[in-house]
Amino acid sequence: GPATACMSTASLVSIAIELFKMRRRPVQPTTAASKINAEFEEDISWSVTISGTVLLTAILVVVQYAGFDVSPIKTVAAVLMQLVLILAGIWILGETNQGPVSLMTNGVQFLFGLIWRHDVKGNLIAAGMAGDGNSQAEQTIQTYKTGRLVGSKPSAMTIAQLIGVPL
Repeated sequence: GPATACMSTASLVSIAIELFKMRRRPVQPTTAASKINAEFEEDISWSVTISGTVLLTAILVVVQYAGFDVSPIKTVAAVLMQLVLILAGIWILGETNQGPVSLMTNGVQFLFGLIWRHDVKGNLIAAGMAGDGNSQAEQTIQTYKTGRLVGSKPSAMTIAQLIGVPL
């Protein structure tokens, strides 16, 4: 309801402020404690993450265009919107222990309805993508927290997520 909408807006504004602040911060020197923490936080590289994202987005574009006649532009726009919505959704999940999947889905449906007014089917599919991406991100962040508590490596959990999410 309205309270969740206010919380989502607040989290999006907070993310924007943090990104603005990050732009202006100097790089901090590495300490021994952060080196130990970095060893635990070993994860897959950014190049693998970005190339995997591009590959899966390309596959999604083809599947949605061939199977559902959804414009490739709309699919790519929905994927790009997910990046921001996922950050906001995880932020809200951390604050309330409740993920705003429905609100994020409704927000994308509203925004796409403003842009593509007469494509109800495509807008619903894009909204479903946003909701699914948000629910996967919320589940993933809880998995990482649990994995950290039991001593699992983030790289192993990331690989499992990369296999499970597309399936």
